Amino acid sequence: MRSTFFGIDIARRALQAQQRALDVVGHNIANANTPGYSRQVAVQATTPPYTYPSRHMPTGAGQVGTGVYIAAIRRVRDEFIDMQLRNETESAGRWQARRDALRQVELIFLEPSDLSLRSAMDQFWQSLQDLHLQPESDAARAVVRERALSLTATFQHVHKQLTDLRWDLDRLAQLEVERINSLAERLADVNNQIFRVVTSGQEPNDLLDRRDELLLELSELVDIDVVILDNKMANVAIGGLSIVNGQHATMLRAVADPAKGDMVTIRWGNTDREVRPANGRLGGILEARDELVAGYLDSLNALAATLIEEFNAVHRDGYGLDDSTDLDFFVGTNASDIDLSKDIYDSLSKIAASSE
Repeated sequence: MRSTFFGIDIARRALQAQQRALDVVGHNIANANTPGYSRQVAVQATTPPYTYPSRHMPTGAGQVGTGVYIAAIRRVRDEFIDMQLRNETESAGRWQARRDALRQVELIFLEPSDLSLRSAMDQFWQSLQDLHLQPESDAARAVVRERALSLTATFQHVHKQLTDLRWDLDRLAQLEVERINSLAERLADVNNQIFRVVTSGQEPNDLLDRRDELLLELSELVDIDVVILDNKMANVAIGGLSIVNGQHATMLRAVADPAKGDMVTIRWGNTDREVRPANGRLGGILEARDELVAGYLDSLNALAATLIEEFNAVHRDGYGLDDSTDLDFFVGTNASDIDLSKDIYDSLSKIAASSE
């Protein structure tokens, strides 16, 4: 026979369940501005029913519901959207790093301006044109020498600035590796806490939010592959190399590489296996260092080398005021060491402005 207070007991359960549901709502409101917080819901379910006894039916005369209870408190979160967000964050991190590097390159070249390399070359060519009109003028020859010195100094300055930028990017890559290692350690610690809560039969909702927030931060720095296990821990790999495996983290190392002029290569753990991120800020920084800025340096060196070779070839065929010939105007091999030859620097009369 059911209790006299059966109906009151149902009401008690209902009140308790709704009170817990209100507590969840309050928790949601309190964390409305908490970064990474996911809204939670109280999942309600019916309590086990009461079966009326029956003399003629072994299974009882029927079942009567006994009320409601909170079966679980779950996050409102879409893992597919989380994955898409991480993918887009990786791409955004890479392009932001490239953008920052290109802005620095733009400041180095100072185009268009009166201090740019193009302006220095234009002024040099103009001085040669003026000398062509007045080949015997010492003043015109002095201007050619000064403009040539300005041009070589500009080449050297731009080369040094681009080289310094590469080293700045190299140091920035090392800092990003440190951030990645810190996030990996924190994620392994959160995994450990999640494991303990899950094994106790509870839902670690706030810890899962923290886990996802760390994964998002990590994805901004480097492209990651994430596997969420049945126990809700997250395993993370970069290019097939694991950096977080359950409760354990494997550190990355930024190692000076002689093959890259002592700029760093990223190694996995204590091995020599190279980590080559294709995305994220680290991927963008390494791409800017090894491809973008290095490409501008190569182009600058090629321009300087061509100027040295081609201008000297023409100058050697000409004659100076003192009938000197077969003299180089420039010395050096590229933008880092291009300079005016000692002969031209010491004597204006040796500037070849005549073909005979």
